[in-house]
Amino acid sequence: MARHSTRPWERRHLLSTDWGYRPGGADAFDPLKHYWAMNSLDLKASSADSNLYLKHLEELMWRLCVSTLIALSFIVLNPQQASPTPGWCERSIAWTTPADTAWIFAARARRCASMIPCKPTPASTEDQSTTNASTGNANAETYKVYAPQPRIYEASEIKVTKNIAYGAHERQQIDVHTSTLRRSERSVPVIAVFHGGGLIGGSRANTTTVADYFASIGFVGVNAGYRLAPDSKWPEGARDVGAVVTWLRDHAAEYGGNPNQIFVVGVSTGSLHAATYVFRPELLLPGTARPAGAVLVSGPYTFDFSAPTPGELAYFGEDKARWPEMVVTGNVTRADIPVLLTTAEWDDPRYLAPEAQLYTELVEKHQARPRYRQSLGHNHVSQLLSMGTVDSSVSREILDFIDRIVGR
Repeated sequence: MARHSTRPWERRHLLSTDWGYRPGGADAFDPLKHYWAMNSLDLKASSADSNLYLKHLEELMWRLCVSTLIALSFIVLNPQQASPTPGWCERSIAWTTPADTAWIFAARARRCASMIPCKPTPASTEDQSTTNASTGNANAETYKVYAPQPRIYEASEIKVTKNIAYGAHERQQIDVHTSTLRRSERSVPVIAVFHGGGLIGGSRANTTTVADYFASIGFVGVNAGYRLAPDSKWPEGARDVGAVVTWLRDHAAEYGGNPNQIFVVGVSTGSLHAATYVFRPELLLPGTARPAGAVLVSGPYTFDFSAPTPGELAYFGEDKARWPEMVVTGNVTRADIPVLLTTAEWDDPRYLAPEAQLYTELVEKHQARPRYRQSLGHNHVSQLLSMGTVDSSVSREILDFIDRIVGR
């Protein structure tokens, strides 16, 4: 029986159940086709389905007009809140979270995230520490902004198999997320997500919603942990990524995943480890599996050798002569794995130059064709935090990247 949702941000359910999804039927659910149906205005369904969709579209437009008028009235009556003052984001979000306006929540959250300051990286070590603390605070504030956002899926739709060990260390564990509602008769892509944390911190708790999102559209989402410095030294982070992909190659089928369609998604430090794994196979253990593609989100592919952070010293060591051969930029030896590189409009500048250097190296030295996206309106961590909300600006790009590779 079709399950109709009256909430606009859950139009995913409406389209997936009424536009051809029949569990176990001849037209088995295809997550990628389902996603594009969800995000298009293609009305090739029956007239009844089209009328139902248009009814929801009309409802969306009406609420947009009403919400816009209310927002303009609020700004006129409260001009002092038209500029980003301390606490503005929290007040604004609290004011715009009734159930009937939740569908515009993402735009406000993203605007608030862009207002959280992120200072340029200073030259001195003392100022560097101050900036790292400021950036950490900015990230923490961004998590607060996104935590209460409504999701396009229900928690009951996701089954999570927790704490699966892929190595001996306590942090070498993964959680496998699958859908209880959308299952395909064919094997589906597997998306392994690696969190950030400055090499010495962070946990996979920060990327749970990302794995949930991939599971909600029918993929196998994997939330991966890895060892931290100083217990783990270069290049062990990349080897942990490789160990996760190798484990998934051998076990993906148990969860409905395709062992030939394993993608790695890394953010910040997770992106550094994923990039080292993708671009420097000579550092990996024999027999390490190869991914189908990689999404590298705002990674520190090199660092300022004159002012290393505590995390960089803990991971790369204190032998400065070796640092140039340890970073990703300037050392790429494999460039035939498809990659999507992203940075955020409001990223710390220290992530922008390494991204440009890596892109240039791939294109000029290896004649590769990496894909690049700047996530407008986002800061360092909000890119992945937005996934699974009604803000599909980042998720749409990632899924298009996966779609083009899987469809080859």
